[in-house]
Amino acid sequence: MGKYATAARVRSMALVAALLWGVSAPAQASGPAGGAAGASGGAAADAAGRQRAGCRAAFERDWRSYNRAFDGRDVGRLMGHYLPDASKVDPDGSYHQGRPAVEGLFRELFAMEFTSDFRELRRTVVECRTALMVVDSTLVFPQWGHTERFTSVLSFTYERGQWKVIANVSSPAATPAAAPTAG
Repeated sequence: MGKYATAARVRSMALVAALLWGVSAPAQASGPAGGAAGASGGAAADAAGRQRAGCRAAFERDWRSYNRAFDGRDVGRLMGHYLPDASKVDPDGSYHQGRPAVEGLFRELFAMEFTSDFRELRRTVVECRTALMVVDSTLVFPQWGHTERFTSVLSFTYERGQWKVIANVSSPAATPAAAPTAG
């Protein structure tokens, strides 16, 4: 792994940690102090704005493709969205390192009968470097009468024109507490 790929992964994981703790990534300066950018500064800011918009559009494209692969139960296409050394943590805490391990997990899931519902809770795209997606997830397994609710946090990096999953971490959704009884 090259030093730039390593740096991108470190930045992505730092972003995940910052966002989970409620800290925002600092805004990038786009001109001289005081905001008085000259003509070339304005052109550079416009180009940077177009690049950020292009990165957000690429993220949207790749996120939709990821979801189409999941909904179509297409393990091969889904794994195309994961880096070779990506990690997956299941709601039960089991850890899967590397694309072959993650692929095995999804292959096993896709062999089952289930329905799924995913609701986006938060999306953060930081230029063409890192992105974070927080999703409220529900899987229903009718053959067992079982419903599994969990929150997934997916961390992405942008490599060679595509957004790739670095880590996909899921934790059980909190079960609503029973209403207190008068006593």
